[in-house]
Amino acid sequence: MKTSYQSNLRQKGAVLIVSMLLLLVMTILALSISQTTTMEERMAGNARDMELAFQSAEASNKFAEFKLSKLSNIVACTTTAIGAGCDAYGQGQLGVVEFATQAQTYWTSNGVEYGVANSHDITEVNEDPFFIPQQLARVNDTKELPSSGVIYFEITSRSVGKASSTTALTQEVIATRTLQ
Repeated sequence: MKTSYQSNLRQKGAVLIVSMLLLLVMTILALSISQTTTMEERMAGNARDMELAFQSAEASNKFAEFKLSKLSNIVACTTTAIGAGCDAYGQGQLGVVEFATQAQTYWTSNGVEYGVANSHDITEVNEDPFFIPQQLARVNDTKELPSSGVIYFEITSRSVGKASSTTALTQEVIATRTLQ
């Protein structure tokens, strides 16, 4: 028994130092992994928010396309805003507009809200999207029937995600036939 007691006295604490170093390394690894995980969660949340905004803007485009395709006599505005007796802006009426830089007030005053006006139809996003239909050109069928033909429209939609800082813009060109 005396020999085992003496062997314990000769230990200098090397195991303690090695285990403390391993614990330090494991703590640094755990902190690094938790920071990486937090960053990946933020990135996934931002990607989801952008996807929501994009899908909402696409829904707005499809809504505008459906609305315009159901009209037999599309009236293009010349001086007033959409909704005051006209269905889309006339050719060249808006001029050259950089839609990406326009504030929400521009869209609420010049655009058409998706779904029912002044209601929140798409609940996954912060607010309903807006779209602006603009006539690009009208191609008549014949000289004998100048009132029938094809009208080309550009539909631009803007939507925000859950965060109001996330915005998405989509554009599409459609053609609709007028038969009169």
